[in-house]
Amino acid sequence: MVIAAVVGLSQCMGGDDKAAKVDQPPKLDDAACAKDLQCFGEKALIHNTAQCKQAVEKLAKHDVKWTDTLLDSKFSRYRWRNQDKRIATLIGDKAQFQNGFGAYTKIIYECDVQQTGDKWAVLGARVKEGSLAD
Repeated sequence: MVIAAVVGLSQCMGGDDKAAKVDQPPKLDDAACAKDLQCFGEKALIHNTAQCKQAVEKLAKHDVKWTDTLLDSKFSRYRWRNQDKRIATLIGDKAQFQNGFGAYTKIIYECDVQQTGDKWAVLGARVKEGSLAD
């Protein structure tokens, strides 16, 4: 009975790879990606999350507590800052800054990133108190 279940499962999971590829969105070339916010934003997240995290941490006067989980992204949103110059802003609220009394305050943080050729650069970061609305 166990063998039949394994065989049935492998038949369900197996199959033609061509069908899986049809469901995936087409991959955009670099020029097309620079005109599509979702494509550009996802690339920006991949290339800049660690550097942006450091830029946000440098703005804290005291300790920083990150509240994201293993499966969360530190930056949950992005927007164009200057599309023509390939600059996007990554936005998140999964951190708290400690004040001088030891209390932690929720913050919204933003990080501006720019793509030039194959290189990415962090242009700057900002924080303010609060949390993003869902």
